[in-house]
Amino acid sequence: MRQKAREWESDIEAKRWRIAMGAAARVAIAPIPEMASANGFAHARVFINDCVVAAGESRSTADHLIAMAAHSIGVRSLPDFSQI
Repeated sequence: MRQKAREWESDIEAKRWRIAMGAAARVAIAPIPEMASANGFAHARVFINDCVVAAGESRSTADHLIAMAAHSIGVRSLPDFSQI
């Protein structure tokens, strides 16, 4: 198992994906109090989107994580940002 862990750690692309998606997921499921403000949530949206792009994931992944973040701070529906 140690050998497998070393091989996995040496894969730079896998490490980048884990770091980026881990950061996005942390913001989505454990938000900071500042996210409750409109400005704070806007910054969180940008951060999540940037992390998802860095990980090479699809826009739908970012949308899903943003919806999770909104739900975690008590927002039950999001405005349509597709025109932005």
